Amino acid sequence: MLGMSRLSASLLLYLAIISCLVSGSRIQGVWLKMPAVVRVGSTVTLACQFDLQDTPLYAVKWYRGNYEFFRYMPTGRPPYIAFPIPGIDIDMSGSGAHQVTLRNVPLNLSGLFKCEVTADAPFFSTLQASANLTIIELGIRKPSVQVSSSIHRSRVNPLRVNCSAQQTVPPPNLTFYIDEKKVNSEYTRDFGPGLAGLEIQSPPWARNQTRSIRCEATVPGVYFISSNGVSVKYEPEPTSGGQRLLSYLACYCILLQLLITVFGVT
Repeated sequence: MLGMSRLSASLLLYLAIISCLVSGSRIQGVWLKMPAVVRVGSTVTLACQFDLQDTPLYAVKWYRGNYEFFRYMPTGRPPYIAFPIPGIDIDMSGSGAHQVTLRNVPLNLSGLFKCEVTADAPFFSTLQASANLTIIELGIRKPSVQVSSSIHRSRVNPLRVNCSAQQTVPPPNLTFYIDEKKVNSEYTRDFGPGLAGLEIQSPPWARNQTRSIRCEATVPGVYFISSNGVSVKYEPEPTSGGQRLLSYLACYCILLQLLITVFGVT
């Protein structure tokens, strides 16, 4: 009986030691910090933060898609190694255990990047994090604005304004402004990448007043470019009631002239 008790105690102690070792070897978390969008030809740093608690680091591996392009191993001599991947130019002086720096990034490098962290012996537990990187080619051309007429007269047909911007990847968001006041999106239409329209049935300003309309192309966190302002004056045509009154007056004048001619009324 005493032997069985000692065996049970030894087993419990063994299981406790194994539990501690396993718990200590777990990676608590991996976090990837990188910009979502960058300009073509720029330098970008991808940061990989992780929590190993008291477990030594075995390796950090970086992937573009399924292809490894950089590895950091603290016990290696040297501790880092780069794998040749077309389009990836690594700045080794700016790369290490927690980050990798890429120089002169090309458009075709857009895609999924992954950081994989492995703890050291005896369990070599692994955890990874991933994120997408989009690389855009940024032009310098301003958006262009065209209006149906610089003097809007119609009370029936809406005022139409079109905006065209240089297409980028990702495409820009287009926003209209009237005298620096943002136009509600319910008045705008999206015609495709870099194209949008604005329709206003009754211009929201007084008769014979002039307003400036512009559009702005934006890729959040990367750039915004505004068009030049286009002036539009609102000079509405006379109402149909006013036109009828003028018509009646003209008929009255003609009738009066006939009476004078026929009857010699003076």
